[in-house]
Amino acid sequence: MWREWMIMARDSLAGAETCLTAKCARSAVSRAYYAVFAAVTAMLLKCGQHPRAAHGAWPHKELPKLVRRHLSSEYGAGRARDLSRIVNVNYMLRILADYGPGRVVDGASARRCVANARAVLKVAESLL
Repeated sequence: MWREWMIMARDSLAGAETCLTAKCARSAVSRAYYAVFAAVTAMLLKCGQHPRAAHGAWPHKELPKLVRRHLSSEYGAGRARDLSRIVNVNYMLRILADYGPGRVVDGASARRCVANARAVLKVAESLL
């Protein structure tokens, strides 16, 4: 199952990069977050963690805490802390992008989220 989540992560990253190139900052942020979410989900699954059956995935707000709790022993506390921060940053920006029509989501934010997603996928692919 974790392999399918990595496929989704790569697909979301490709979408984020396409949106970034097209200067669609909000969509780039949203897709970049989902790339991170899918890659981290793959890592958690590979470590033997499983979300509640009813949902099939972990709640977005809980993901940073789950990363710190469950990936520290497998991948190291420092790496888990860094991943947790990235998940949190991309999540907060995704909320602004998707639910904050009056808020500005600029190109710099989009570039940051896409760069974060690239970094997370690189880590996930090296560890999985």
